Amino acid sequence: MKRKLSQHVIETAKKPGIIWDTECPHLGICVFPSGQRSFIFYYRRNKKLTKLTIGQHPGIMLANARRIGHMYNTQLALGDDLATRDKQASTFGDLADDFIARHASKKKTGYHDRRRIEKHLRPVWGRKHVDKIKRPDMRDVHERIGRTAPYEANRVLSLVSKIYSFAIEEGYLPDTAANPAKRIPKYKEEKRDRWVTAVDLPVLANSINAENDPRIRAGLWLYLLTGLRNRELMRLKWTDYDPDQRMLKLPDTKPGRVFYLPLSTAAVEMLESIPRDPHSPWIFPGPGPSGHWLEFPRQQWYRIRKRAGMPDLRIHDLRRTAGSWLASSGESLILVGKALNQSTLSTTEVYAHLAQDPLREALEKHGSKIISFADIKSREAVEG
Repeated sequence: MKRKLSQHVIETAKKPGIIWDTECPHLGICVFPSGQRSFIFYYRRNKKLTKLTIGQHPGIMLANARRIGHMYNTQLALGDDLATRDKQASTFGDLADDFIARHASKKKTGYHDRRRIEKHLRPVWGRKHVDKIKRPDMRDVHERIGRTAPYEANRVLSLVSKIYSFAIEEGYLPDTAANPAKRIPKYKEEKRDRWVTAVDLPVLANSINAENDPRIRAGLWLYLLTGLRNRELMRLKWTDYDPDQRMLKLPDTKPGRVFYLPLSTAAVEMLESIPRDPHSPWIFPGPGPSGHWLEFPRQQWYRIRKRAGMPDLRIHDLRRTAGSWLASSGESLILVGKALNQSTLSTTEVYAHLAQDPLREALEKHGSKIISFADIKSREAVEG
């Protein structure tokens, strides 16, 4: 079937099969029985039919899929076989599209790669040839971002290194090509251990509760009560919530495993306070092709933390707060790691210093018992 593809057409297609785009020859969206959707590109050369998978939707959006499709059609018109085409004359924009389609779109954190490419790299390098971008160009970008956001600058540096390793592997550059991100020193990063203390919590609670939108209020409280990652909470559907078992089922988590999270009474009450949209399966429905918030709305969060006098507090710090309060309550790091669905104990050790108060209290009791017992035995020996 042929139609002019649009986000609406892609999202509402239910029958398995391929819908061919009338705007870009050979480009189609393949709808699988599972509901998954992938952009594909078919072409015939020397009686041989070849299929190229561009990437899954919504990991790659229609505009990017069309851009790649038009690039493929141009190369076909020039007589190139896409399976063995020479990519070394490509622009960074072409390389970035290919990287997003074949690598970033398959990662759980691919959203951040796409955001950084669109915000920091495509505006300055998009039309440059891949082989013309050198280490000084990378240093300029790194330093420009680093003036205000050194952590982000380091993440962009690592991303460019991955993109150019991909470029060498895929033939955009020869094997002997230099990676422009190599040997550029990163900004020093201090280990962040910000969390909401017992003094801060009442102030933050008042600021959260001052919001009118019940989804905003409930979302922030659920971060504090469950310790879920930002995007894990935003991706929840009502079908993931079992009110009888008081449990959340997270089918797609960062460690790559299904995670069952028991809910406290407070968490259940917050979840139940969220109004349900009868037209959406999502707990936090929102605009856009995904149908839900991709991450917690920044504008509202900035307003809340500013009102609370905590401008440096991040959404991820609420997850850190959950782990910190568990640790300071005397819970073992193994239990804290399990509650936060950490993949290894080492990632939970950030909370170890927060367990010092209950440890100190336990050792104080232990010390008093030892001294008391020793004093009793000492007096018995003297009297005897």
